[in-house]
This record gives sequence, structure tokens and C-alpha cells, in this order.
Amino acid sequence: MSTKTLFYKNDQIEIHEYSLKNDYIELKVIDFGATVTELKTKDKDGQFENIIASFDEPKDYIEQPGPYLNAIVAPVAGRIANGHYELDGVDYHLSINNGVNHLHGGETGVSKQVFDVKEEENQLIMTLRTVHSADGFVEGEFSYQVIYSIDGSKLKIDYLGVPPKKSILNMTTHLYFNLSGDLKRSIESQELCIPTQTKLKIHDDGYPYVEEPIQKESAFDFNHLSQIGDRISKGNPEFALTKALDTPFKLENGFLELRDPLSKRKMVMTTDAPSVVVYTANYFDDALLLNGGKKGYELCSIALETEDVPNGINIYKSQNYNVYTPANPYKQTTVYEFSVVE
Repeated sequence: MSTKTLFYKNDQIEIHEYSLKNDYIELKVIDFGATVTELKTKDKDGQFENIIASFDEPKDYIEQPGPYLNAIVAPVAGRIANGHYELDGVDYHLSINNGVNHLHGGETGVSKQVFDVKEEENQLIMTLRTVHSADGFVEGEFSYQVIYSIDGSKLKIDYLGVPPKKSILNMTTHLYFNLSGDLKRSIESQELCIPTQTKLKIHDDGYPYVEEPIQKESAFDFNHLSQIGDRISKGNPEFALTKALDTPFKLENGFLELRDPLSKRKMVMTTDAPSVVVYTANYFDDALLLNGGKKGYELCSIALETEDVPNGINIYKSQNYNVYTPANPYKQTTVYEFSVVE
């Protein structure tokens, strides 16, 4: 476990990087956005390599717009349709920062703020108290806690979000995985399994709006290990909007699996979240410099965002969707277990 000061933003904000390490995992996290800057695991030859897309320069996590690269996202993960929802007869109008929609909490989202950090053995406990009224959320102070823990070959992320009063609240991590190691290859040949029969359909304006069944052997059928590139190549009318996967899947047993056939790395993810948004870096481009100066590109990595169903307040209405209070806060636990397939 170690800590180092990296740099200052505008000579006012001191940013620190924290490290956790054991025989299986090396993890680095900065306090800005509780953002993971490096996640190393072993390949078939025992070589530790970074299995996420990462900026080379720490300042880029502050200065680069767009991808929320490896940051924690709240008070809402995903899009809120037209920046609007109704709760207990009150209309809430959120900031618009993605087409006609509100995305990932807006300018006051936690991905843009500095967390306090407490270091424990094999744990980083990261906390933040902040307000989001400037983006249209309920008045008052929200409290967040994110705990990164490593235990053998497992990385666990525990989330806690406490609103000041009854509110929507939805947290996730925007980790971008590529199990080839150090972005050596695209994710097209990597294999994904999500056992589920249900996804969310994407509206022409870019937000999820209705559940629909997954058609067998379609671009969205990952009920068995399937090459990501092969599935995307099947095409779907939604790809006119999203380019490739930017898709919420309902989780039936809180499980998914990702494998790389060349490095032999395997990741099994388990979660108590009801859904996962799968995003294949569809709008990454060469303006992003990643992992040793590599230029970003579509399908260079895959985000697996465990969360409540995004835009669920508008899909299911508050009577059938999780809303949270100080006495009933948002909680989520997601575990990533890494191994090598023999």
C-alpha cells in the first residue's frame, strides 16, 4: 500500500494516487473521481499487465472530456430522458449534457470531484459529501462512500450513496476493460457471456425506454461465451444510433464473464445490481492517448457498468423503481475475480 502526490489543478487541488497490491492484482486509484488509473493482473505466462484503458498523464483524468475513464459515476449512472423525471408529484428538470438527455450526474457529478481517502489493509475507503442542486437534483447534501478491496484474485467495489431526502440515486464504475493487456489488441476477439433474456431498447433520442426480449443469435445474444466482434458484426438498427454496444441488459443472476483467448485471462463479475450497461468505447478516437501513447479507437475496450436500470424512473415510474432516502440509501457490491484459463 502506498500514496504519492501527483500534481495540482490550478495550483489549488492536490491530487493523490493510492496503490493496493498482492500476488494477483495491482491496483492504482486517484482521489479525483475515485478513478482507477491502473489495474494489473497476470496473463498465461505470469506477466502482470494493465487490463484497463488508462491515460498516461494523470492530469488527463481532469482535463479530457467525454469517456469518464475508469471513474465512479453518480448521482445517476446513464441517461435520464430529456433530463426530466417525476417523483411524488414533483417535476425535476436536470441539466442537459448529452443530446436532449442528462448523463452521469452533469457538472456536479462525483466523477469530477475529489474524494477523501482512508487507507486500510488491502482497502481504500473513499468518501465524498457534496450537493447536486446546480444540476437539478434535490436540495441538500449527498454522501457517498466507495470501497476498493483486494482479496487474493478478487477486486471488490462496495458503493453507498445517501441522499438528503427522497431521490433517485444510481452509482457505477466506468472501468474500461481490455484483457489483452496494455491495449495490445482490440476487444473484438474477446469473449463475453451475459446470461439474460432481456435488454433495454434505445430510443431515437439515445435513452433506454422499454424492455425487450433478446433474439437468439442476435447482436445482443451473449447467453453463451461469444466473440464480441462477431456479435457486433451481425448488426442491428440500434447501431445507427449507438454504432455498436451501448446497451443495458437486465441481469438474471448477477453474473457475467469476459475472456481473452490469447492472453488466457478470464474475468468473472458478480454483482447485486439488477442491470449492466455494456459499452464498447464506440466514440473513442485518436484524440485520446492511452496506455503508453496508443491512440484511442472504437472497440479498444469495454465498459461493464453495473447499476440500477438507467432511466428506470421514467421506464417503471417511482412505484416500481428504486428510489432512496437517508434511511434507505443506495447500496451495491460488485466483485471481479481474475484467473487464467488453462
